[in-house]
Amino acid sequence: MESIREQVIGALEGITPRTSEIPFYSTVTGGVIDTTELDAEYWYTNLRQTVRFDETIRALLDDGCGFFIESSAHPVLTVGLQETFEDTAADAVALGTLRRDEGGPERFLTSLAEGYVRGLDVDWDAVFAGTNPRRVALPTYAFQRERYWLDVDTASATDPAGLGLTAVNHPLLGATVRLAADGRLVLTARLSTRTHPWLAEHTALGAVVVPGAALLELAFTAAQEAGGGRVERLTAAEPLVLPERGDIQVQLTVDEPDETGRRGLHIHARPEDAPADEDGWTLHATGALAPHAIPDAPLEGAWPPPGAQPLDVDGLYERAAGTGYGYGPVFQGLRAAWRHGDNILAEVALPEDQAQDAARYGIHPALLDAALHPVLFPEDEDQADTGAVRMAADWTGAALHAVGATALRVRIGPVTEPGAVSVSLADATGAPVASIEALTVRPVPAERLRAAVDVTRDALFRLEWVPAPSQNQAATARWTVPATDDLELATFLDTEGPSDAPEFVVVSYGPAMDTASGLPGLADRVREATAGALGLLREWLADTESATSRLVVVTCGAVSTHAGEDVADLVHAPLWGLVRAAQAEQPGRFVLVDIDGCESSRTALAAAVATAVAADEPQVAIRDGAVLVP
Repeated sequence: MESIREQVIGALEGITPRTSEIPFYSTVTGGVIDTTELDAEYWYTNLRQTVRFDETIRALLDDGCGFFIESSAHPVLTVGLQETFEDTAADAVALGTLRRDEGGPERFLTSLAEGYVRGLDVDWDAVFAGTNPRRVALPTYAFQRERYWLDVDTASATDPAGLGLTAVNHPLLGATVRLAADGRLVLTARLSTRTHPWLAEHTALGAVVVPGAALLELAFTAAQEAGGGRVERLTAAEPLVLPERGDIQVQLTVDEPDETGRRGLHIHARPEDAPADEDGWTLHATGALAPHAIPDAPLEGAWPPPGAQPLDVDGLYERAAGTGYGYGPVFQGLRAAWRHGDNILAEVALPEDQAQDAARYGIHPALLDAALHPVLFPEDEDQADTGAVRMAADWTGAALHAVGATALRVRIGPVTEPGAVSVSLADATGAPVASIEALTVRPVPAERLRAAVDVTRDALFRLEWVPAPSQNQAATARWTVPATDDLELATFLDTEGPSDAPEFVVVSYGPAMDTASGLPGLADRVREATAGALGLLREWLADTESATSRLVVVTCGAVSTHAGEDVADLVHAPLWGLVRAAQAEQPGRFVLVDIDGCESSRTALAAAVATAVAADEPQVAIRDGAVLVP
């Protein structure tokens, strides 16, 4: 070691210490030293010993230094400097000079400006020497601003107490009030995908549905506010569907207690923008709150217990999407599952972004919903209901034993009630979190979900397809069908006449893809079909020989003519908007027709077009041979 020391000192002997009038603070000694001491011995010590950076900065601060400039290609010490400033409560500034990928004069001048605006004395004459700078006059008055907003009493606008209500410390609820007349308790809330974005990640058959777990969480809070201990019963009436836009008002009404101490519970909701003179409230759930909770036994022993058989949960949510469920990341909480005798065991957890809010809930609805997924999704897919989704509908004996859980152990077991199961929820130690004596799951048909979304309530007009006037002028019509005939309409039309001056030229677009399995390429197919149709319309209008003919554009399943009818051909559905725009610009040049798959509809095409022309109807639809107009 001594030989290494001698070699290093020998290599540094050529360094000649110089004196300086500026104090030199050394990170070797932690204080001020004379620069004549910077000999080979000093630099060897500098290499070997601990860097006393923090101690040196504190000495500089004690001596009144307020600006620290790191001259380097990229600042690496400014963070440590700032931490020392904060620890000593010093009013000091740490600055760099250059930065990585910003090594030019602009960055250096910016660093000077950052120091200058914070009180650093900069010699600007030296900075701009040789550049012939000029001064720019600033306005002689202070920058003026004038407020035009009315002053509002913020407390009364946001604090329920200012409105005579009591605030509820819960993310899903706003306020509560006890009615003086009969002692009932009313809790209010406002829900939407804007106020609670995570709710948008729970969909069923395309509709955003507030999960039953959220209704139970509301019931738990109502029980707490009413002084009760558990939710004795909660029965879903109608699914609570959130609209694409706008908020939903929610009211929980808790009746006064009966002779046993039980209270009735009613959950209503309506759109926030519903007219004040209309009721508009829909009952979504009823129940009863009991005064005392029954303790649940802990989940003791090894987890999972010996003999538990693992269940395959990989791809569960992808499979669920194929049956109508839509779960975003917040609701994809099922981590593992096992079968143990007659019981299903599971582990569920909240994602990190929701776990930080778990303490604000009794039990986070997304966590509780995930705990029920083994119940919602039958192991035998053949048992899944077609055209419906399974939802938690009847809760009996639900009690909350602990709050703020972010992960759960779940045990789902059979009960004597047919079709029902019991659910026990515990934390990682097995301590009870919540329990449900009996839970029943029911299928909810798609029609009920669609009916819950009233998209026409505020509409000025509504489109209805009605039977066309009874006319038939197809016998003398002359038709031309191009070689490309997707729907094979030529055999149903009279194309025997001269083709130089036909009354109607038909172009048909057949179903382009199986939309159930081809959605990933849908957008590209739509653009391709629409661009092709646009080119055809332009060519038709540019052809002077076609001025006496009408172009009949025929689609199949591209529009819906009644409630519940699906649009089967999503690729060509946009053609209806395109052709309608062309009809508005060039009246009388186009006829737009949509047929179904029935042969009788193809047979009725000629008469339908003639009827539409005679009645001045630019669009028609044919369903099972019947002609409809909008």
